[in-house]
Amino acid sequence: MSIEQIKEFFSEKIWQISKDELSLFQYVVVSILKRIILAIKFFIDKDVISTASALTYSTLLAIVPVIAVLYAIANGFGFSKYIEEWLLSALSSQPQAANVIIGFVHSYISHTHSGVILGIGLLFMLWTVLMLIHNIETAFNQIWQVEEQRTWIRKVTDYLAMFFLAPIIIVLQSGISIFLATIAKEMEEYMLLGPMVRMFIGFMPYVITSVVFVVLYMFMPNTRVKFKDAVIPGILAGVAMQML
Repeated sequence: MSIEQIKEFFSEKIWQISKDELSLFQYVVVSILKRIILAIKFFIDKDVISTASALTYSTLLAIVPVIAVLYAIANGFGFSKYIEEWLLSALSSQPQAANVIIGFVHSYISHTHSGVILGIGLLFMLWTVLMLIHNIETAFNQIWQVEEQRTWIRKVTDYLAMFFLAPIIIVLQSGISIFLATIAKEMEEYMLLGPMVRMFIGFMPYVITSVVFVVLYMFMPNTRVKFKDAVIPGILAGVAMQML
């Protein structure tokens, strides 16, 4: 088979193959190939690298206000220390960076709570956070080919709801990890159950991060995204994030 025939197959003929012409295994393989081709095509056509670079830049600029908002919400519920522990755990490979961010967050909150800049500081902090999530939604809508954006009322309510839920999820993750670690310690004497529980604890961050990404992929675009279309990308993103 020549290179021209291969190009013709992947550009034209593969899209003309019907399900009746193939066995179940062949149909699955062809379906996977189609998805890979579409993913590569959309990745190039939508200029995803530039979008990711822009989002990385805006995220770095907004990281302190974002953590400050999460910290302030968690502090209102009385479990701000869990946010610090989560941040230290998330940046365990760079503890100095985590300590610097935590220091900035404490300084940021103390300044926004002082004197005349109280209202201006809080508004600026919330505006920075909302604009970051707005940029993420815009990127998701472009990828999903959604032309209509959320109204600003829905943006504010949906985004704030997301930020109120985030600290609760972090605390639940910490609580589950502590609970499982306690069980694992009690089961160390059991030859089979002990290693299994420890392995389960090791997988927990991957599972929780993957669930978060699946929910994000279903919720963030301003359109209905089916669970089956979000679960595999969510797992891939969650595993990649956790490995990073």
